[in-house]
Amino acid sequence: FLFPGNVTPVSEANFYGDPIAANIVMKYAKNASIYPLNVTQGALITPEMANIIDKQGTGQAKLIKPMIDFYYENFYKKEYPGIGGSPIHDLLPFISFINDSIFEYKKSAVWISTTNDVTRGQSVADFRKIAEPTRFDDRPIQRIAVGFNYAAFKEEFMRTILKPDCS
Repeated sequence: FLFPGNVTPVSEANFYGDPIAANIVMKYAKNASIYPLNVTQGALITPEMANIIDKQGTGQAKLIKPMIDFYYENFYKKEYPGIGGSPIHDLLPFISFINDSIFEYKKSAVWISTTNDVTRGQSVADFRKIAEPTRFDDRPIQRIAVGFNYAAFKEEFMRTILKPDCS
């Protein structure tokens, strides 16, 4: 939503990989929470954070720096010049289980394009400021993250990853 895709100009990898399954989930799931690329792209682990984890972390936390450094140096800096770190797209939704209050959500039904053309896997929601968002084919309303408090995310991530029992 509201952001270019990461596998096509309009599609995110998971929805593109199996748009039929994604569309079925969005058609029948009740109370799904969706964390799209326009939000997760901001969940940056900076080189400075990786260095702190490397110095202060224990056990499996020591794996973070090599992974972050690899993706940052070999992909993100080249593909997204000026980006300040590596986004950890898949981790951000888990933070909502710990502290959902850091997120801002909009509500809408969600439709996924299942065609095998340029729109394959494109997600569509109604972000207009109207009384009732479009329900498409009478789909349930879902929660779609549209922003989050980066400082709170960073604090939660660092506190969790640096816990002694994270080994």
